[in-house]
Amino acid sequence: MAFTVKLFGPNGCQVDSKQNPIRMQQNVGKQQELPYASIQKRKNKIDLCSEEQKKQKASMTYRNKAPCRSRSSYEIGPSSWIKKVITPSTLKQNLLLSKQFCSAIGLKERSRITLKTSTDSTESWVLHGALYNDCKSYRFHGGWRKFWQENDLKEGDTCTFNVIKTTLWHVAIMQSTLADIEKKQESLSATIQKRERKKDRLCSEERKKPKSSMTSLNKARFHTRCIFEIGPPAWMKKEMNTSTIERVFSLPLAFCVALGLREPCTVTLKTSLNSTTSWQARVVPYKNCNHLFGSGWRRFCHENRINEGDICTFNVVDTKLWHVVITHQ
Repeated sequence: MAFTVKLFGPNGCQVDSKQNPIRMQQNVGKQQELPYASIQKRKNKIDLCSEEQKKQKASMTYRNKAPCRSRSSYEIGPSSWIKKVITPSTLKQNLLLSKQFCSAIGLKERSRITLKTSTDSTESWVLHGALYNDCKSYRFHGGWRKFWQENDLKEGDTCTFNVIKTTLWHVAIMQSTLADIEKKQESLSATIQKRERKKDRLCSEERKKPKSSMTSLNKARFHTRCIFEIGPPAWMKKEMNTSTIERVFSLPLAFCVALGLREPCTVTLKTSLNSTTSWQARVVPYKNCNHLFGSGWRRFCHENRINEGDICTFNVVDTKLWHVVITHQ
């Protein structure tokens, strides 16, 4: 667009101004360019803001995914042991254990397990197991009679079956005196008499309230716990990273509480139960976890060539004795 301006002097004559139209044209062109440049700048700013928002969303998405990966690096197993009080029927017939416990550790309808009384000995006993009594319990036979005869088990003794792995159990035997047996029998008979006295009242409540059936079930379970006692998790699986290998292994709080590791102590690590080689690692409790560290832990990782991405399964033989299975990636 161009404007032509004519100038007239005081005497009414037209003044010559050839350069004025050019100047006006240049000024108008500059005015047209200014709005376009400002719009372009605004557009660039908007594009930058949208890119920053995308980056923020991406970083937030990564942060949200990161905790999921850290949570999945741990895996805690079922109960690590079951404690059984030896009764006359246990000696005369077969070993009966809780179906809940056997199913949790992965025993099938029919299985074969190996019992050991010492991790440093090659002596063992093989038992055959199967579901029993309409699948309400698990019965072990075969080598059970030989096991209790050779280990001199008697009524009132307590056997703690520590699960090293599904089909390999370490048995800790606590011999009981005659006085202990009489106390257990008195305690058991007193519990039964107490339950009998309340039976009529509970029966009337069972007809009225659905919760009473749960009360009865809980009392039945309490009675079962006089014979059985099931322990904390049997194992913990951990995917190793550089920080864990070189510095400190942070143990999950739930795992430590279940084992009773809430005081400073030393844990023995073994990669073979038939070997005398072991490593001593220091455990120190903190508010949300326990730290396993020290020269023994670093030496364990170095001598077993543990690298980032390897998976270690810590099987709890005893509270302070762990059998470690290493899966190299």
